[in-house]
Amino acid sequence: MWLTTPVVLNNLQSQNFNKLLVFRKFS
Repeated sequence: MWLTTPVVLNNLQSQNFNKLLVFRKFS
């Protein structure tokens, strides 16, 4: 559990960051 938590958080951050990049491109 503790080992996977940072990976999951990092993955979520990456997805949010990508969404922001896409949003900026199209806006």
